[in-house]
Amino acid sequence: MRLMVSMTMTPRNDEEANHVLLFVDITRAHPHCVMTRKLWIKLPSEDPRSNEEGVCGLLERSMYGCRDAGQNFELLVRHVMVDELGFVSGKWSACMFVHEVKHLTADVYGDSFTVRGLYDEVEKFLVDLKEHMMAKKEGILGPNRSLGDVQEITCLDKIFRWVKDDSGVAIEIEADPRHVEIICARMKLAKESKAVVTPGVKLPEADLGKDLHCDEQTAFRSVVMRANYLAEDRPDIRYATKEAARLMSQPCELGITMLKRLARYLAGAPRLVQRFERQRPPGFLIGYSDSDHAGCLRTRRSTSCAVIMYGKHMIKFLSATQKVEALSSAESEWHALAWTASVAIRGDEPLQGPGLEGGLAACRRRHSSVRDCSSARSRASETHRGRNLVAPETDREDHYALEGAGKRQRRGRGHEACRRDDAEPHHRQARLCQGGWA
Repeated sequence: MRLMVSMTMTPRNDEEANHVLLFVDITRAHPHCVMTRKLWIKLPSEDPRSNEEGVCGLLERSMYGCRDAGQNFELLVRHVMVDELGFVSGKWSACMFVHEVKHLTADVYGDSFTVRGLYDEVEKFLVDLKEHMMAKKEGILGPNRSLGDVQEITCLDKIFRWVKDDSGVAIEIEADPRHVEIICARMKLAKESKAVVTPGVKLPEADLGKDLHCDEQTAFRSVVMRANYLAEDRPDIRYATKEAARLMSQPCELGITMLKRLARYLAGAPRLVQRFERQRPPGFLIGYSDSDHAGCLRTRRSTSCAVIMYGKHMIKFLSATQKVEALSSAESEWHALAWTASVAIRGDEPLQGPGLEGGLAACRRRHSSVRDCSSARSRASETHRGRNLVAPETDREDHYALEGAGKRQRRGRGHEACRRDDAEPHHRQARLCQGGWA
């Protein structure tokens, strides 16, 4: 979703400068779908034959609660978008669709459609979509009120605003503030409660405390999941919510302590607005990675963090516990780098098109031993969805690169890479353009 907003604010030509965002909601999504298996159900009481013995019904359409209802809707969306409307599905993401003739880009999340394109084209798309589904127009986010554009719209519990001020045109994204209010109320914070400046702190010991009772466990899981959803638009609480979510399988007193501190932080910082201003096309993604080696005192596992940038726009931020137990900080940094690279590759798919360049990964290293660790692993040529993560064998300053397993490899040139020395001493950025390095 953030990449769609970023692409809207990053026009490549005068035509794309007039692009708007259409938000569509599908009403009764699952009953649209034809059943792909035989499923017999008890007839509802409204049916006159419901009281007859031995009479049941064969479902022709999916019902809410069917195990395959979500999969059937996904198949229906793909059929409508690709076979009926002429879109091309994404290679690595089945949620992305591109129409090269009409210059439309669509992102599907559940039963919500977000479409980027010219005003007339998105209106025609809505008309065509209504021929196959019960589509409800939530609104068109754009600058022209005279055409019916709206300057603020709520979708998926996110607030999108089209603003124009002294600094220019921009789109703002903000999480629904009601989530903060509910979290603070569930943690029983009073209005006079003192706020804190950080959402979490390093634990001094690995003791989890006593387990919670059954009713307390349900309340704990509910607040954690709400905070985790809020963290999708709040990078400042991403790590804190991740740590609390690790205790969902065994809720304990430590988890309550974590949530109380998170609520006190949100009470002092209830809102965070991300702003996407107009920018020139950078043509590539930049990924920053870092790791917290053996940060968990209980499992001694490390945490990987990643931030993906498209020019000045932050389109993705992640924090996850590594599945492996790294034996050194160099190894944990390597796993964070590889993870960030794979995220950057998946994230650059909407940028693959006429006049658009590919994605990249960048590494933030702590010491030179990362080079030795990565160089040994890269000789095995680990692949990430068709591209190789490589580190050239050199005694000079270490660097990492993503190389496409495409034209150059088919021509027999092998692996090639380049190094770009950034002005910042602790960051190395690598850039990959479509079809090769630049």
